This record gives sequence, C-alpha cells and structure tokens, in this order.
Amino acid sequence: MAASVVPPTVAVIIPAMNEEKSLPTTLQSVLAQKPSPQEIVVVDPGSTDRTSEVASECGAQVLTSPRGRAVQMNAGARNTKADVLLFLHADTGLPEGAVAAIQVALCNPRVLGGCFELRFHEEEESWTLQLWSWCTRVQCCRTKRLVFGDRGIFVRRSSFEELGGYRRGTCPSNSLYFSRLSTVCFLHPFFAH
Repeated sequence: MAASVVPPTVAVIIPAMNEEKSLPTTLQSVLAQKPSPQEIVVVDPGSTDRTSEVASECGAQVLTSPRGRAVQMNAGARNTKADVLLFLHADTGLPEGAVAAIQVALCNPRVLGGCFELRFHEEEESWTLQLWSWCTRVQCCRTKRLVFGDRGIFVRRSSFEELGGYRRGTCPSNSLYFSRLSTVCFLHPFFAH
C-alpha cells in the first residue's frame, strides 16, 4: 500500500495599508477556501483607518511592521509556520479552490511556486483591463515577467528562505522575486482556476 501524501500547509500573508474598505472582501475569499489556510496574517505598517480592526474582526492575525511592502511580507513570513506562503494584495480575492490547487501543484517536489490568472470585476467596462487579464490567461503570454502581487504569488517556505525573502528597497510587486525563484530550479507553469 502506497503512503498517502500529506498536502502542504498554507499561510496567507496580506500586506495592507489603509485598506479597511477592500480588506473584508479579500478576507471573505480567503476564509471561504476549502481546505482552509492554516494561517491568515494581515501586516499593517500603521494605517490611519480601521485596517487592523477590520482584519481582526474578520478573524485574521494582525501584525505591525515598518512601512514597505517587502518589509511587511517578510515580517508576515517570519511570523508564520506553514509550508507554503501565499502573498495576496489586500484588494485581491482568491478564486474558489485556490488553496486546494496550490496544495495539488506543490505535491510535485520540483514545483517551487506559482501564481494565478488575473481577473477584474470591472473587465467589461475597460478594454485595458480585458487585455491585461487576457495576457495572464494565454499560454504565449505566460512569463515570469507578468507576475505581479495582484495575481496571488505562492512559494514554498524553504525556497523563500533560501532566497532571503523579498529584497528590501525593491518593489515586490514586480517580477524580480519570481526571476530569482526561477533560477533555483523548475518553476511550475502558472495555473488557472
């Protein structure tokens, strides 16, 4: 009888600054996941609105850190224990089944991380958003150069730590981190959900 593979645990890390309006919808999409993520952390560098209170009311652990998205995401990673880190913008929702899809993808030990296709609620109103969303879904455009934080970036903790996390002073929403990750070994093609 073959041993069953234990799916990796997932921590969702959300850097947030003055996001009290968008955070509830994002957290609802995270909390609705089956299976649930092991940890949900919102990292607030000192919002002047109710970001921290809203996150806490929704059931997320709230951490404070100095300003800077890279600093916030590194702080969130340091304060979690899960096998996989999922970095999510505070105004981005997870598709149904996202955590399960991550766990399935990462059952392959050669897969270090990935991201999701992009969709916008306002796509029908803007040809620019339609084009950008389309580029993340078409095979010929799938490249590490189009990996941005609003796509929900996930990575194995071991790979994240090996690379030293996000570099302070750089914009982690660009593809620099993914370019560094892809040099370690095979990077799973971005999958749709």
